[in-house]
Amino acid sequence: MSPIDPPAPSTSPIRPADATDVAWIGNFLRKRWGATTVAVHDEVIDAAQLPALVAEPHRGLATYRRLDGDAELVTLDAVPPGSGTGTPLIEALSSKLRAEGCVRLWLTMTNANLSALQFYLRRGFRLRRVRPGAVDNARKLKPSIPVVGEHGIPVRDELDLCRVLDPNAQDVRALPPWSELRPDPIAAARHGYAEELRCTAPIREPAVVKAFATVPREHFLGPGPWRILSPMSAAKYWTTDNADPRHLYHDVLVAIDEKRRLNNGQPSLWAHVYDQLGLTQGSHVMHVGAGTGYYSAVLAEIVGSTGRVTAIELDPSLAARARENLGSVWPQAKVIAADGFGFRPDQPADTIIVNAGVTHLSRAWLDMLATEGGRLLVPLTNAENWGGFLLITRHAGETQHYWARFAHHVGIVPCIGGRDPEAESRLKEALAKAPMTAVQSLRRAPEEPDASCWLAGDGWWLSTAPVPESGGTRLPGV
Repeated sequence: MSPIDPPAPSTSPIRPADATDVAWIGNFLRKRWGATTVAVHDEVIDAAQLPALVAEPHRGLATYRRLDGDAELVTLDAVPPGSGTGTPLIEALSSKLRAEGCVRLWLTMTNANLSALQFYLRRGFRLRRVRPGAVDNARKLKPSIPVVGEHGIPVRDELDLCRVLDPNAQDVRALPPWSELRPDPIAAARHGYAEELRCTAPIREPAVVKAFATVPREHFLGPGPWRILSPMSAAKYWTTDNADPRHLYHDVLVAIDEKRRLNNGQPSLWAHVYDQLGLTQGSHVMHVGAGTGYYSAVLAEIVGSTGRVTAIELDPSLAARARENLGSVWPQAKVIAADGFGFRPDQPADTIIVNAGVTHLSRAWLDMLATEGGRLLVPLTNAENWGGFLLITRHAGETQHYWARFAHHVGIVPCIGGRDPEAESRLKEALAKAPMTAVQSLRRAPEEPDASCWLAGDGWWLSTAPVPESGGTRLPGV
């Protein structure tokens, strides 16, 4: 083995990537790799979603992932090439991983990138395996991979290299973590999380469990470490020890914007209410308050490729993140930057789910419910952002009488377009008069409020009386 070169002089400090780097990392990878995804060893890895180290001022990037006791260097780039930034990035990453107990650092490259092979071999990596024809297979996953590399050499084979980080492991002959079938620890954590939700939420619909077991939460929350808000101490955030995505597979809230107390909501709460909605394959769901898109993706999994999710987000920056996060993986989910309180989709929605607290109902939501079984799940909340989910169901083309019931208690951020001081006062009076559990139906104009009125709004009122018998048979779950 060639001796390890000392790190080249560099004025670029190395630091872990954080939420402020998300847009730059995506643009940087697209410029250097043609996409944020890398196709290696029969996998497509989205490098933009991985933990990373950044050489300031944005002069270099190393993305990596943990694989049990080992790690994989997925991308390494310096600007300009040969500037002396690559070596400090390698050394900083090796030191970080060594401190975390990582045994080996692996990477995969091609047979035609001779400059990179020389670079890595001179920095303590050793060639462990050659996979003939592996790049030809990778092109099926990522057609943009070049056919010809340096010096006109055809790009055909993959080379696995390894740098031993733990001196006690020097004599251990190891194969790459991807050389044999082994459980993905993050996927295993995600499945365990979904199974835990099945019991704690609880969830009865298999499609809801499967959706939570499928959608990678880390994909929607940027690089870690993350700020966590536990239901046991809702007043104080804490920081995960590292960027291991398994930290996210617990029933906790994760900060999206801590200053605004804006979080990726509590999984058990949303799993519980989604389970009550009767969502089916092919349904159209309108999701008001999509945030960065995680729960929109969960809904997209539930309704399937033949379904549709219209995700509405008022904050343009969050809408842009949600749009990028959902991307081509969930093409049935479309993100629209708009005020969800008055938004009307181009076709009726089978289900409308509101992800922020309101003091009153939007007439647009009531108008856009599908005539048969259309459901609106909306949190009515007081000035302290506490209240309850109301589940409203339209049946048999009814235009005046809808079934309504309390679905669950909730504490949630306010819906900017859905709050009004006068309506807030009326809601406070209604809650003082009777709990939300007393509500049985929603009535619409021209019917006037009667003695059963619990809360009245513009052209609608909630009643403690059930829907009249002429309003149809009660639906399951209503």
